Amino acid sequence: MFGIGSGRDTVDASDSWHDQQGVAPVDTVKIGAGIAPADVKLARVGDDLVLSLAGGTDSLTMLGYFSENPDYSGYTRIQLQFANGTLWGATGIAAQVIHVGGTPGNDGLVGTIATDSMQGGQGNDQIWAGDKADTLLGGEGHDSLFGEQGNDLLDGGAGNDWLSGGDGADSYAFGIGSGRDTVDASDNWYDQVGVAPVDTVKIGAGIAPADLKPARVGDDLVLSLAGGSDSLTVLGYYSENADYYGYSRIQLQFSNGTLWGAQQIKQAVNTAPTASNRAVTFNEDT
Repeated sequence: MFGIGSGRDTVDASDSWHDQQGVAPVDTVKIGAGIAPADVKLARVGDDLVLSLAGGTDSLTMLGYFSENPDYSGYTRIQLQFANGTLWGATGIAAQVIHVGGTPGNDGLVGTIATDSMQGGQGNDQIWAGDKADTLLGGEGHDSLFGEQGNDLLDGGAGNDWLSGGDGADSYAFGIGSGRDTVDASDNWYDQVGVAPVDTVKIGAGIAPADLKPARVGDDLVLSLAGGSDSLTVLGYYSENADYYGYSRIQLQFSNGTLWGAQQIKQAVNTAPTASNRAVTFNEDT
């Protein structure tokens, strides 16, 4: 049972038991009266599934729901039954998970079939999105974010992060305190009429176009901030077939609404101080 006033409970649903026909039992969380499906918020925190109620402090944590081999161990053989008769099985639960959260350690987070918001928190995290338009927040540490499918938002947070949007029109956050991040914008994806998606680097508040110093370093485009140590390297921006592979299909959007496309980026690079005498090395975070 879980409902208003239950407090903060924890469920260990493990059993690994099957009957003679190999059928495993299914546990049920019975949601109390007065709680509609819209009132229940589901989140992934590490390997656990956490249920909470809108506007309240009650929660139910189902240990190991997202762990390795959870069905065999019994962790995912669980359903949610509401007082109005609504029943959420594994598919229904997956569709409702709205947040995937990490721990203070080094996490590996994987998105669901729903539109996820995933946050690594502390540590050097690796985060993989699902198929929808997901939000990936690295938090502290040197993180690696992978957008996969969909139009995703990737924000590495503090630290030197690796950001790979994958397919779709993805957005990358860059601003004061971002650290030294690296973007792999490749996708090689076109829609049915031959139109390719364009990724966007969203420049944070307090940064005017005059504060951004773009430079070409080898085949890469490097964005740095005047008077600061933060930088964003767009890999392969000047490489051969960069447009086909997605490296150069990228635009810069400032918080004041200014938008730089390929022409504006080219002009800014040509007028910026040369980077020919500067040695810059960026490595993917692990």
